Amino acid sequence: GQTRCTAAEKQFRIARCSRMMANGATRSDLVQYAAHTWGISKRQCDEYIAEARKELEEDWNLDRQAFAAVLLSQLNIVHKKALETSNLAVTLGCINSAAKIARLYD
Repeated sequence: GQTRCTAAEKQFRIARCSRMMANGATRSDLVQYAAHTWGISKRQCDEYIAEARKELEEDWNLDRQAFAAVLLSQLNIVHKKALETSNLAVTLGCINSAAKIARLYD
């Protein structure tokens, strides 16, 4: 029979799958790697893949938020300078760009 891995081993395997997926590995690549390296079934590997995908999505959502915050901060600086010089076209551009970035969360 197949011996169960520890929680730490499982986390390591999920992280490994996640890293491989981020580097472009396909499901068949992962299944083959998991069978060869850990001696596990396709079904078990699919569970790891699902967990890894969830972690990647969470990372990406956090990255999008962080990226949006940086862009909004930069726009705020441009917006203030445009107001100081009464450049209404640039001011409006900043407002429109900020609105588009804010829609990331819709």
